Amino acid sequence: TTICFTDSITFLTDGGYSSYKWSTGSTNSILKVHNPGQYDVTAQDLNGCFARDTVIVKKFNQISLSLGEDRDLCTNQPVKLDAGDYSAFQWQDGSSSRSINIQAAGKYWVNIRDQNNCFASDTMRVRTVFETPASFLKPVDTICRFRNLELFPKGTYKSYQWSTGLTTPGISISNGGTYSLKVTSKDGCTATETI
Repeated sequence: TTICFTDSITFLTDGGYSSYKWSTGSTNSILKVHNPGQYDVTAQDLNGCFARDTVIVKKFNQISLSLGEDRDLCTNQPVKLDAGDYSAFQWQDGSSSRSINIQAAGKYWVNIRDQNNCFASDTMRVRTVFETPASFLKPVDTICRFRNLELFPKGTYKSYQWSTGLTTPGISISNGGTYSLKVTSKDGCTATETI
């Protein structure tokens, strides 16, 4: 017989025997098994006659299920939790799809069943939802001919990436056009805006 990796199985011998001897050393008529292997039992009845039987226990491989480490999120940037390629799913909110999108702090868990009818579960927590940077560039500005315009975002950020390739907080431009800036906050939230 084959059992799931985390399961056990109980063998019940036929009644009517006066004594039992398992290969594990047990003398009970019932044997609970957690590990794979071969298990033999010898039973003796009241007349001194013996009966013997053998069972081989195999185990399916352990299910590798991980929703990832506990983490933080950024507002307006949902994260997809994918439970993997299994037969059945049950999430904490009652949904039964393979994946869910999350965007709020809290505890998220899933129970899964694979094609061998084995079960596994995992849990992950969203600790904090940080604000995503927003409204840090003016939508439009004007530059005078033969003059430079200094473009700076509102606020201070951990990193800057301008469409010109510069990574400084501000840039100096001499031509009209469209310029974009991707910023990363100290909490790791990113956003891109265009002027």
